[in-house]
Amino acid sequence: MKIKRLFAPPTAAAYAGVAWAMFSVRAAQAPPDETPAVVVEPDAVSVPEGRSGTFTVRLSHQPAGMVRIDMRATGTGIWAAPPVILIFDQNNWNTPRPFTMYSGNDANTFDDFVIVTLSAVGYAPDTVTLTQVDDD
Repeated sequence: MKIKRLFAPPTAAAYAGVAWAMFSVRAAQAPPDETPAVVVEPDAVSVPEGRSGTFTVRLSHQPAGMVRIDMRATGTGIWAAPPVILIFDQNNWNTPRPFTMYSGNDANTFDDFVIVTLSAVGYAPDTVTLTQVDDD
Protein backbone atom coordinates (compact mmCIF):
# COMPACT_ATOMS: atom_id res chain seq x y z
CA MET A 1 0.00 0.00 0.00
CA LYS A 2 1.48 3.34 -1.02
CA ILE A 3 1.18 6.38 1.21
CA LYS A 4 1.38 9.78 -0.42
CA ARG A 5 2.23 12.88 1.54
CA LEU A 6 0.59 16.06 0.37
CA PHE A 7 1.41 19.58 1.40
CA ALA A 8 -0.89 22.45 0.59
CA PRO A 9 0.96 25.75 1.07
CA PRO A 10 -0.99 28.99 1.21
CA THR A 11 -0.59 30.69 -2.15
CA ALA A 12 -3.20 33.43 -2.14
CA ALA A 13 -3.92 36.35 0.13
CA ALA A 14 -7.46 34.97 0.59
CA TYR A 15 -5.94 32.08 2.55
CA ALA A 16 -3.93 34.24 4.92
CA GLY A 17 -4.35 33.05 8.48
CA VAL A 18 -5.55 29.58 7.41
CA ALA A 19 -3.56 26.80 9.05
CA TRP A 20 -2.08 24.29 6.63
CA ALA A 21 -0.72 20.94 7.61
CA MET A 22 0.86 17.77 6.32
CA PHE A 23 -1.49 14.83 6.09
CA SER A 24 -1.46 11.29 4.75
CA VAL A 25 -3.81 9.69 2.30
CA ARG A 26 -4.11 5.92 2.39
CA ALA A 27 -5.55 3.69 -0.29
CA ALA A 28 -9.09 2.58 0.52
CA GLN A 29 -9.44 -0.82 2.10
CA ALA A 30 -12.50 -3.05 2.08
CA PRO A 31 -14.82 -2.24 4.97
CA PRO A 32 -15.11 -4.88 7.71
CA ASP A 33 -18.44 -6.14 6.33
CA GLU A 34 -16.69 -7.11 3.11
CA THR A 35 -15.35 -10.36 4.59
CA PRO A 36 -15.46 -13.17 2.03
CA ALA A 37 -18.58 -15.22 2.69
CA VAL A 38 -20.67 -18.11 1.50
CA VAL A 39 -23.95 -16.60 0.25
CA VAL A 40 -27.20 -18.58 0.51
CA GLU A 41 -30.39 -17.22 -1.07
CA PRO A 42 -33.09 -17.07 0.05
CA ASP A 43 -32.48 -17.40 3.78
CA ALA A 44 -35.81 -19.19 4.38
CA VAL A 45 -37.78 -21.71 2.30
CA SER A 46 -41.24 -23.20 2.96
CA VAL A 47 -41.54 -26.81 1.82
CA PRO A 48 -44.85 -28.70 1.67
CA GLU A 49 -44.57 -32.03 3.50
CA GLY A 50 -43.43 -34.73 1.08
CA ARG A 51 -42.08 -32.19 -1.43
CA SER A 52 -38.79 -30.42 -2.07
CA GLY A 53 -37.38 -26.95 -1.59
CA THR A 54 -34.45 -25.32 -3.36
CA PHE A 55 -31.98 -22.60 -2.43
CA THR A 56 -28.86 -21.31 -4.16
CA VAL A 57 -25.26 -21.06 -3.01
CA ARG A 58 -22.42 -18.84 -4.28
CA LEU A 59 -19.35 -17.05 -2.95
CA SER A 60 -19.14 -13.31 -2.32
CA HIS A 61 -15.48 -13.04 -3.39
CA GLN A 62 -13.36 -14.75 -6.01
CA PRO A 63 -11.19 -17.49 -4.50
CA ALA A 64 -7.51 -18.05 -5.26
CA GLY A 65 -8.20 -21.73 -5.99
CA MET A 66 -10.88 -24.37 -5.56
CA VAL A 67 -13.27 -23.95 -2.61
CA ARG A 68 -15.44 -26.81 -1.33
CA ILE A 69 -18.68 -26.00 0.45
CA ASP A 70 -19.36 -28.02 3.59
CA MET A 71 -22.93 -28.50 4.83
CA ARG A 72 -24.29 -29.21 8.28
CA ALA A 73 -28.00 -29.67 9.01
CA THR A 74 -29.81 -29.60 12.36
CA GLY A 75 -33.51 -29.61 13.06
CA THR A 76 -36.61 -31.75 13.33
CA GLY A 77 -38.51 -33.98 10.96
CA ILE A 78 -37.41 -36.11 8.04
CA TRP A 79 -35.16 -34.42 5.47
CA ALA A 80 -33.07 -35.81 2.64
CA ALA A 81 -30.59 -34.35 0.18
CA PRO A 82 -28.75 -35.91 -2.74
CA PRO A 83 -25.03 -36.53 -2.25
CA VAL A 84 -23.79 -33.34 -3.89
CA ILE A 85 -20.41 -31.70 -3.49
CA LEU A 86 -20.42 -28.02 -4.34
CA ILE A 87 -17.05 -26.71 -5.51
CA PHE A 88 -16.35 -23.17 -6.62
CA ASP A 89 -13.29 -21.80 -8.42
CA GLN A 90 -12.05 -18.61 -10.10
CA ASN A 91 -14.51 -19.08 -12.98
CA ASN A 92 -17.81 -19.96 -11.26
CA TRP A 93 -17.52 -18.41 -7.78
CA ASN A 94 -20.34 -15.89 -8.28
CA THR A 95 -22.71 -18.14 -10.25
CA PRO A 96 -25.55 -19.27 -7.94
CA ARG A 97 -25.70 -23.08 -7.76
CA PRO A 98 -29.02 -24.70 -6.83
CA PHE A 99 -29.29 -27.18 -3.97
CA THR A 100 -32.47 -29.13 -3.29
CA MET A 101 -33.63 -30.71 -0.03
CA TYR A 102 -36.56 -33.09 0.30
CA SER A 103 -39.06 -33.13 3.16
CA GLY A 104 -40.33 -36.57 4.13
CA ASN A 105 -43.88 -37.43 5.15
CA ASP A 106 -44.35 -38.00 8.86
CA ALA A 107 -47.26 -38.78 11.18
CA ASN A 108 -47.05 -35.67 13.36
CA THR A 109 -49.31 -32.65 12.94
CA PHE A 110 -46.81 -29.83 13.29
CA ASP A 111 -44.38 -28.06 10.99
CA ASP A 112 -40.81 -29.36 11.17
CA PHE A 113 -37.71 -27.40 10.23
CA VAL A 114 -34.07 -27.81 9.37
CA ILE A 115 -31.31 -25.21 9.52
CA VAL A 116 -28.58 -25.83 6.96
CA THR A 117 -25.23 -24.14 7.57
CA LEU A 118 -22.97 -23.84 4.55
CA SER A 119 -19.31 -23.06 5.15
CA ALA A 120 -15.91 -23.02 3.46
CA VAL A 121 -12.37 -22.43 4.64
CA GLY A 122 -11.59 -18.69 4.52
CA TYR A 123 -15.25 -17.68 4.09
CA ALA A 124 -17.87 -16.69 6.65
CA PRO A 125 -20.69 -19.27 6.80
CA ASP A 126 -24.32 -18.63 5.91
CA THR A 127 -27.53 -20.46 6.79
CA VAL A 128 -30.90 -21.26 5.31
CA THR A 129 -33.95 -22.41 7.27
CA LEU A 130 -36.31 -24.84 5.56
CA THR A 131 -39.75 -25.17 7.15
CA GLN A 132 -41.82 -28.24 6.37
CA VAL A 133 -45.47 -27.20 6.09
CA ASP A 134 -47.31 -30.18 7.62
CA ASP A 135 -50.28 -31.65 5.72
CA ASP A 136 -51.68 -33.84 8.55
